[in-house]
Amino acid sequence: GTTYDLASLYPKTGYKTYTWLDLPSDAPVSAVPVGVYHLAVTNENGCADTASATIVQKTPPPPPPVVVLTKKEAETVKYAFDNLEFETAKAVIKGKSHVSLDKLALLLEEKGYGLKIEGHTDSIGTPERNMNLSIRRAEAVKAYLVEKGVMESRLETAGYGQTRPIATNKTEAGRQKNRRVEMTIIYK
Repeated sequence: GTTYDLASLYPKTGYKTYTWLDLPSDAPVSAVPVGVYHLAVTNENGCADTASATIVQKTPPPPPPVVVLTKKEAETVKYAFDNLEFETAKAVIKGKSHVSLDKLALLLEEKGYGLKIEGHTDSIGTPERNMNLSIRRAEAVKAYLVEKGVMESRLETAGYGQTRPIATNKTEAGRQKNRRVEMTIIYK
């Protein structure tokens, strides 16, 4: 039976007020039970009509499963990250990195995990060249893992070039740290 002003809430609907006709008298509008209700609506000229409103309760999506890598799994990911090397200024993975990537591929397949692969470079060279190199390196890791049996749909890649350094680019040691491919497990 309470009348509400629509003009301020929804100024372009053409309706000025509405009144719930069959809303439970003890239910505040902010906590209307699920169901179909009828309203009396009036326009700016005072003409009345009826309308129905269906109140539904949205079910929140279930929280993602909490998955924690075992110590051995975390070591496998770290080993792959720490041992990943490329040919200088190329997107060619060095042979000595294959063993650690093979172990990572096996983990991803056994557990059904996904992986986000992000390429980064130092600041030597042009920003455009570095962006391209970082993307190609991330894609090279993805291609290698797919070749080893990981489903391509579970692998994401991104390249950031020289835009996200983790150390100074003024020293060789700092530049070495900035030339990296980061890998993050995705629980799918």
